[in-house]
Amino acid sequence: MAEKSAATPIGLLIGVGLGLLVGLLLGSVVGRLRGDAAGRDARRGWNLVPVIVMAKDTPPGVRLTFDDISQRNIPEQFFTGSMVHPDEATLVMSSQLRFALKAGDVIQKTALAPAAPSETDGGAPASTQQHAP
Repeated sequence: MAEKSAATPIGLLIGVGLGLLVGLLLGSVVGRLRGDAAGRDARRGWNLVPVIVMAKDTPPGVRLTFDDISQRNIPEQFFTGSMVHPDEATLVMSSQLRFALKAGDVIQKTALAPAAPSETDGGAPASTQQHAP
């Protein structure tokens, strides 16, 4: 009988230890699942969208070229309709800056003015130029 009473506390300790281990594992799994859901909620609205930015510091009055611009991603919640989307890059190419922009600045449509006719255009506005067939 003495052997049975000695085995009982050891079995009890093993059972309690295994129970704690299983409890910790389940708690960890539930915590991760809860954390993933919370993480998704926290990241909602932070999907990235591309915008056109200045590639270099540029003074006002400069007629922009593809060398002057670049593309960068920003969170969609910060994107506004006044920002130039990459689909509108041709809008930038036919414009001059109204004011100076620094490298990395998002180009806003309000920063763009129609480009003045240049000597290479023959002095005529782009809308009235005739192209040879």
